Amino acid sequence: MVLPPTVSDLLIVKDTHQKLQVRHGYDYIELVSHEISEQSALNDTTPAVARASIPDYLKDKVYVVDSVKSGKGRDSKTDLYNIVLEPILTALAVDHQYVATTSADSIRQFASTLPEGQNATVVFISGDTSISEFVNGLSGVSSGNITIFPIPSGTGNSLALSLGFVDELRAIQRLLQAVEKPAPLNLYDVQFPEGSYFLIQDAIGPQITQPLKFTVVVSWGFHAALVADSDTPELRKNGIERFKLAAFANLQREQKYEGLVSVNGHRIEGPFAYWVLTSSKKFEPTFEILPEGNIFDDNLYLISFKTEESSSYIMDIMKQVYDKGSHVHNPKVSYQKISNGDRVLLHTLNSKNKQQRRFCVDGSIVALPETDEHEIAIRATGNKHNGWSLYVVH
Repeated sequence: MVLPPTVSDLLIVKDTHQKLQVRHGYDYIELVSHEISEQSALNDTTPAVARASIPDYLKDKVYVVDSVKSGKGRDSKTDLYNIVLEPILTALAVDHQYVATTSADSIRQFASTLPEGQNATVVFISGDTSISEFVNGLSGVSSGNITIFPIPSGTGNSLALSLGFVDELRAIQRLLQAVEKPAPLNLYDVQFPEGSYFLIQDAIGPQITQPLKFTVVVSWGFHAALVADSDTPELRKNGIERFKLAAFANLQREQKYEGLVSVNGHRIEGPFAYWVLTSSKKFEPTFEILPEGNIFDDNLYLISFKTEESSSYIMDIMKQVYDKGSHVHNPKVSYQKISNGDRVLLHTLNSKNKQQRRFCVDGSIVALPETDEHEIAIRATGNKHNGWSLYVVH
């Protein structure tokens, strides 16, 4: 099996035809198919390409948002921006602003400052959570267009995977070579009860005072539990493996979440072990939660299964997810399409214990108020939020 290159393996070069490439060992990956001139727009040693030959979204105001603690974090060998992306953008004379996170609120603060009426492209070196934070941080304007591009550098990269970006380098290649117009980025709305708040590494975070937007997933039960329990400094060092470690710990206790869900009046009763609403085909490169998923459709799918007494039933179904999504043929798994215009209502019961009232929203953890029952509403809302129209490169 050929592994994707790591950032420290890469070297940016020009070939004899003045084309920009990245060298990984003896292999070359062409990043720009257009010939580039010897004269640089920025200095005499850096090749430049005519701006007419780069995608239109790179001619708008470009921001690069680097969530420096995403994935396993950054060091001198894994600094994708400084090692790879910045030299490429400089070579192509793409004027851009680099935004590195310095706090848990950096991305929301940045989003709130974007000028009204701007056409902007925001490249994320991050996972799904940073994109969700950005969307929810946008201030109200009368108009504006934002094109988003995810470089999969987080622990959860579901949006990038759904767009076919399997690693950082291939994503950068698509950033520079995409020929399709950016597509609308479908957004969904989840309304939590008053008194709900973010959990940040199991500590109480900001209160949630309005509906949250999400692009990839909202979940309850086993999935939300393993995401929440894996969010510790120690487990984060393990990258994507942190989810497996947290999953094993959760399997040591009963996965029982009491409640019922209604879709336009049609009821599905629990107790649930697994409850996920998503538009995304994959949560991990081989974790195919939604085999027929299409991020460009404004549909969600509810994937759930109920609590059983068996000690192995959850892992049996998870193995089917890894087996090219064969879980969708398992009669124990409920697999229901949620179309635009449908309204999903989840009513939780006996959920006063914190483990019973945690939700995952694109990787962020939300805790409901400490009461026995709660109601959560979810619906599709299109690609507009607070006056902004959002698009995604694919």
